[in-house]
Amino acid sequence: MAIINGTDASEILSGTTDPDTITGGGGADTINGSGGNDVFYIGGNYFGYDTYDGGDGIDAVRLNANVAVAQFLLSSNAINTEILDFDAYQLGGTNGDDIFDISGISTVPVYRWILLNDGNDAFTGYQGADMVDAGAGNDTLTGGGGDDALVGGDGDDTLGGGAGDDSLTGAAGNDLFLLDGSEPGTDTYVGGTGNDIIRLSDDLAAAQLLLTSANLSDIEALDFGDYHLGGTEGDDIIDISGITLVQNARWFSMQGGNDSFTGHQGSDFADGGRGDDTLIGGAGDDSLFGSDGNDSLDGGEGADIFTLYGSLIGSDTFNGGVGIDIIRLTDNISTTLLQMAAANIVDVEALDLGSYSLSGTAANDVFDISGVQMIVNSRVVDLGAGADSYTGHIGQDLVDGGAGDDTLRGGDGADSLTGNSGNDRLDGGAGNDLFMIVSGDVGNDTCLGGGGTDTILLGADVIANQFMLTAHTVVSVEAMDFGGHALSGTASSDNFNLTGVQAIINGSRIELLAGDDRLVGHRGADNVDGGLGNDNLYGWLGNDTLLGGAGNDVLDAGEGHDEVDGGDGNDLLVGRHGDDTLSGGAGTDSLSYLHATGIVQVNLSLTTAQAIGGGEGMDMLASIENVIGSNYADRLIGSGLANDMNGGSGDDVLYGIAGNDRLFGSGGNDKLFGGTGNDFLAGHAGNDSLFGGAGADVFTFKADSGADRIIGWENGPDRILIQGEGVYDEFIDLTITSTRGGAHAVVKFGDCTITLVGVEAARLDASDFQFV
Repeated sequence: MAIINGTDASEILSGTTDPDTITGGGGADTINGSGGNDVFYIGGNYFGYDTYDGGDGIDAVRLNANVAVAQFLLSSNAINTEILDFDAYQLGGTNGDDIFDISGISTVPVYRWILLNDGNDAFTGYQGADMVDAGAGNDTLTGGGGDDALVGGDGDDTLGGGAGDDSLTGAAGNDLFLLDGSEPGTDTYVGGTGNDIIRLSDDLAAAQLLLTSANLSDIEALDFGDYHLGGTEGDDIIDISGITLVQNARWFSMQGGNDSFTGHQGSDFADGGRGDDTLIGGAGDDSLFGSDGNDSLDGGEGADIFTLYGSLIGSDTFNGGVGIDIIRLTDNISTTLLQMAAANIVDVEALDLGSYSLSGTAANDVFDISGVQMIVNSRVVDLGAGADSYTGHIGQDLVDGGAGDDTLRGGDGADSLTGNSGNDRLDGGAGNDLFMIVSGDVGNDTCLGGGGTDTILLGADVIANQFMLTAHTVVSVEAMDFGGHALSGTASSDNFNLTGVQAIINGSRIELLAGDDRLVGHRGADNVDGGLGNDNLYGWLGNDTLLGGAGNDVLDAGEGHDEVDGGDGNDLLVGRHGDDTLSGGAGTDSLSYLHATGIVQVNLSLTTAQAIGGGEGMDMLASIENVIGSNYADRLIGSGLANDMNGGSGDDVLYGIAGNDRLFGSGGNDKLFGGTGNDFLAGHAGNDSLFGGAGADVFTFKADSGADRIIGWENGPDRILIQGEGVYDEFIDLTITSTRGGAHAVVKFGDCTITLVGVEAARLDASDFQFV
């Protein structure tokens, strides 16, 4: 162990490997402790700028008297020297411009206030807690690490606490408090009189920054300078509510984590980044970014802007407070959840899409903007694939559900809802709504018009295999607007039902193309072309135009004054009520009045309009070969061609006229007149009178045909056809007798009696009968 004392000269003093005690004295000494725990003594108000190298061991600079100097440096000149030991003494400056830097020290066992006195002093602290009072003057105090207490005194001071929970006091003068990029801790700032500012001296990413009224006093502004202030990837807390003014403002970027931001009395710009953030703007016109996560954005007073971006918007809450507040997009957004219901939005006046798009994803998206009062720069919200849910606002909503079984609610306003493919439920709510159809795969959609004049609109040419707008699925919708577009079927068997549509406007023909198609029309005038295939077209209400096209079609015009053309094929035409024009076209076509409400009279040979009766109106018939009567006592007359006529129930009269006709009385006591030609007459149930007329006629009977008469029997060409059904299969199964003294032959089998008027029984033999 050595005790070494230097002189006033600049010397090199070196100790031993043992613990040494070295005092440099005056001059700029170089002191080497070498090994051991060495102590370098200083004291008084005069010693040089010494360089200390403690070497191995724990070495200390120790006061052996009070120190009052203009320069005290333990920074880069303190090498391997760990401790500054005040011992029982005081370390201070002069009344001049002092420079103190103890940043090279790591430990101060007992720290006493360093009093720099008056002058423009500079102080740089060590890693621990510094306590410095610079006195009057324009001082610069930097605390470094630790919980520092820095007092600038009167004058324009610059104070930087660095890391730790610091206490910074400026006193009188225009003081500047620096945030240097270190984690600030819970600092307190006292500006005193003057214009005092907290300023960034570097970019700062803080987990906690508290500039509240509780830890600020007499601070006039926060100045970003040329730097950025934000959070970390953790759960950050930034509170600048104690600030009255922000200069050179930039965005507070909170980054990831569940962050908390509280703004100042002016305009704040805060981005919560990822996570469930709470952003409070306070007074002023604030801009708050929610981004991903379930965020709570509170603008406070002022005209605030809540900005959305990213893809995971979450269930955010927005409180605009006093002022005209707006939610605004600053990027294209594609998200699965967007909650802007009344429970999520308070005092926010508008949603502004700007020049960006708001859309869903391929998942099952949930959008609810019912709490929004107005949409600015509105665009179509495309929800994409998936079973999506959308609830609109009080204004106009423009929504496309995309593929999937979607539920779209427009709310108030003139909405445009597009279900697209899938079985969608579209609820327009109040207002004049449009239900857009832009795709052939409309599915089994439900359209609820609600209040207002609502319309189903073709937004494009539509080719559909199934197009169902029934009375069960279309409620309170006033019209379907073709919008200049075409509605057509496919090459397969299509199914169209428009019974829920009240009117078609700007309409064109519905063309079903190929396939065995089925269509039920709407309440108004339908114009339908069945195209190829065996089609079933029902016009329902309105003055319809039905064209069967090629194929064996069933064309039922329904109510109204209709035009029906079967086209090629063996078609069945039904006119129903109204004055109809019915043309069978090519092929063997049939006309049915089975639905008539009374007696009908039909003459197939007339080409002018004829009063049909039975509530069927004045019909004009062309190219009709066959006719079916009603359930009443009808009068049916053929055309001179080969006609099939069925009287139906009731006591009917059928006239075949010329041609090889087939006449069926069905139920009732009918009269069938075959006329010329080889006719087939079947009275069926009831007591019928059959007049074959000229030609080789066939009279057919069953065991339950009743008591029928044949008038005008011609032996030889005429035949009786017995449908014996396995019981009456031969001539010997029949009983043939005479009546009225042999004037009329009587044939009996089962419950059927056939009287051949003017024919002797002896003239009948097995050749006159056929059995099936």
